[in-house]
Amino acid sequence: MPESPEIDEALSLIAAGRYDDAAALCSRVLAARPLDVGALHAHGVAELKRGRYAQAVESLERALEQAPENPALLNNCGEACRLNGETERAFEYFKRAIQIEFAIPMAHVNIGLAMRSLGKAREAEHFFKNAILLDPEMERAHFELAELYREEGHTPEAIERYREALAVSPGSSRAHRQLASLLLREGRTRDALEAASEAVRIDPRDGHAHFILARALLELCSDREAEASYLRAVELLPALSPHAQRRVVTVRRTEAGDWAARENGQYWQLARSHSLQVPRVNTIPAEAAASWTVGQLNEPVAPEMFLCRIADAEVLPGDFTVLTRSGDALIGGLVNWAHHYDHRGRFVVHAADDGRLLLDLPGRCETLDEPCAVMGGAGDYFDWLFGGVARLWALEQQPRATGLPLIVAEGLDPGRQRLLESLGVETSRLRPLPEDRTFRCAELYVPSLPVAGDWVSPLAVQFLRRRLLASASPVGNAGRRIYLSRGAMSSRRVANEHELLPLLARHGFESVNAAALDTIELIELFRTAQALVAVDDEVLANLVVSPQGAKIGAIVAYGIHRPRAYFVSAQIGQDFTYLQAEPHFESNPVHAECDAALPPDSLEQWLARLQ
Repeated sequence: MPESPEIDEALSLIAAGRYDDAAALCSRVLAARPLDVGALHAHGVAELKRGRYAQAVESLERALEQAPENPALLNNCGEACRLNGETERAFEYFKRAIQIEFAIPMAHVNIGLAMRSLGKAREAEHFFKNAILLDPEMERAHFELAELYREEGHTPEAIERYREALAVSPGSSRAHRQLASLLLREGRTRDALEAASEAVRIDPRDGHAHFILARALLELCSDREAEASYLRAVELLPALSPHAQRRVVTVRRTEAGDWAARENGQYWQLARSHSLQVPRVNTIPAEAAASWTVGQLNEPVAPEMFLCRIADAEVLPGDFTVLTRSGDALIGGLVNWAHHYDHRGRFVVHAADDGRLLLDLPGRCETLDEPCAVMGGAGDYFDWLFGGVARLWALEQQPRATGLPLIVAEGLDPGRQRLLESLGVETSRLRPLPEDRTFRCAELYVPSLPVAGDWVSPLAVQFLRRRLLASASPVGNAGRRIYLSRGAMSSRRVANEHELLPLLARHGFESVNAAALDTIELIELFRTAQALVAVDDEVLANLVVSPQGAKIGAIVAYGIHRPRAYFVSAQIGQDFTYLQAEPHFESNPVHAECDAALPPDSLEQWLARLQ
């Protein structure tokens, strides 16, 4: 690079991190000397540091027109291309650089990064090791090799390489931070705490290091320090928290029965857990039944049903987790898929091995002075009906809990409100819980969920069937054969519906647009269905009111196995069959939302059973 006072000054500005000033100075030089290689190179590097990769490529390629054999220029231009998403082009520049001068360690690192982004792990490893051979004191080469091993799951090798990076550069905050993260994952908590603390000491503004430190502190029972570290992490990285205003608390995960025994709380066991006796699921084709093994790894069970009364409790939005004033989080039996809560709970920052949870809660807490009960019911219609409305059964078993205001999800549509009114639950009783706050209740009744995963309690099925049928108007047109179409919807459509409709019509099926019906109308439709073909989705919750012996064909995309509708249908005594369809993956990036084509032969086989 030609030496001049202006270029020397620009390089000094870059070294000092003053990239805007360096770029401005180079622009002034280039206005006078447009072909100045030194100015073009320095300008490209300044733009690279500013994250303006396209502009960096432009300046560096102009410099290369004047000095095509400059390996430093080639290397920097390759790096700008790599960061601009032009990996193949970057590789060509890096290759030319080391062909001209092999002993450029940074060029080998950059080729390694390009190889890694192309999924060529072994090639990347080769070039990172080349860089280390050329310069054993190069922290970047050790670090990137450690990152490669980390991505591949080679944890011991990654830890060793992070330590190598720190041996040559003890002041590397990122190496301390990444090492801390791996050590924490490996259960080496005190070593992780030491590494994270060092990362924070070196760079107090490293939000990711503060976050790892918070998790390590929680594992070591330093709850207040963990909360403070997490808040500092959020201050530096606001995207970590879902809330504009937040409260960070530490609670311990506790079963409701254990809480009641310890705190002398009120807990009523209403029904014991027991196995669910249901027949083996039917599928077409028959060999698909292996994927629908009832209960998957475990035999299906109906969950224990209970009701507890809690003084001074807090209810969280979404999953309706209940926090007690004694610092307990009541999750088991109250939140579905509770065994996933530690990793999927929306407010969980970190779950310690001993059951303590670091939670990031909405900052607003609204007080309800009146006695209340949790109905819940967030999620889709199936979750709302069986995880919300069905909980009314437990409340009705305790006279003091009958008729109380009900905490529900915000935004109930008019159809669901009408359904509740038909069951005697007036809208005035509902206390919708917005997403931006929690409810603190002076007196709270909490009924257990009548579902466990996809398993549904017989009590829930019987209660909903009895109450929904009792509140319905007399059946006018029973014995209908119905095809419930999702053709007007944006996902999970039957891709070859036009091919199937004539076949269904020949067997007396009428096609009904599911999108045109509200909740009450769907329930009325299902009450009259003696035979039903529909895509397996939330609407099949309404099978709870369909006749015993009704024949149900549920269309499901290959690879999706969620038998919740089956666990309702089988308990009523309906003839339920999963009709396996071929997903059209191009229709939606989410497998479960894909359109699917049902082979006409499969439908013919199912229709033959109606005779």
